[in-house]
Amino acid sequence: MKRTSEEGIALIVSILLSFMALALIGALLWFVVESTKISGMYKQYNSARDAAIGGAEIIIDALYWGQNPNLPDGSYVINNCFQIKRQSPTQYWGNCLNASPDIKINFGKLNNANDYYSVGITITSTNIAPACAASGKPATYTYAVSVDASNATKLDKAGIDFVYYVGK
Repeated sequence: MKRTSEEGIALIVSILLSFMALALIGALLWFVVESTKISGMYKQYNSARDAAIGGAEIIIDALYWGQNPNLPDGSYVINNCFQIKRQSPTQYWGNCLNASPDIKINFGKLNNANDYYSVGITITSTNIAPACAASGKPATYTYAVSVDASNATKLDKAGIDFVYYVGK
């Protein structure tokens, strides 16, 4: 029986198909692993964002009601400049101009654990429109606020900057 040059082609084709299938399986596994990583990062970012939103809600309440936040003792620290920034226009802040943050809150800190979110709240500017006696319109306050949340253990961060208007 005479041998032809086509007898080894089936082996070569099957090896090529096996490599292609292996490459496809490898690509699918890589895609699944990367998707899982991205999903975890998104979850961590959402946790930091939720902490920043909580900080924004606390400062909004404090600015609206004109008092310190209603939080448990030991869970927050208020800078001495907070009241000055809340009650005075930016140009009268003096040494408080670069004071940051005005309020520092720890969310989720249990039993002195290190896995918690540290939220820093800073009033970056205050504008006050005086009351108008003729129209009876009260004074209005406009605050620019920056809220930054971070977790040193998970290395995730989120920030929110907003303007809040209060007509008293």
